[in-house]
Amino acid sequence: MANPRVLYDYEGIGENLATFASDASITFNQLNFAGNVNPSPQINNAVAMSAAHQVSCAVGMLGKYLIGKLKVVEQDGSVAVQYQGFAKMPYLATAPTNYAIPVVGQSVVLDNAGGVCAGGTTAVPFYRNVVVDLDTVNKFAMVLIG
Repeated sequence: MANPRVLYDYEGIGENLATFASDASITFNQLNFAGNVNPSPQINNAVAMSAAHQVSCAVGMLGKYLIGKLKVVEQDGSVAVQYQGFAKMPYLATAPTNYAIPVVGQSVVLDNAGGVCAGGTTAVPFYRNVVVDLDTVNKFAMVLIG
């Protein structure tokens, strides 16, 4: 019998959020807002700073320093970003050129599809945003943001 204590789930532990402005890569869909449907397809994507007080998850952010995970998108363009704590982040099965799929114990940066990747030519300034677990079937990395 499997040991029930060997199920490790860190999602949300130490989670802290901050409000930023969003750029054009993050959209709000009024039609989805009514009801329980997610008003933004970018929710749960990795984001980076694109300007003062502004975050982005655009394709052009490949290799940029991960600031956090997009949690809430408001109609006025304000967004809530998880900037600290454990977060499940998507990654691509095939990493972008000059990058690699995430590796446990290493830092990650933004990929070009709203997720994270390892390596690249952009140096991560600190040993931060470290992968603590990988779901290789569903392509999610558990990242300690901060």
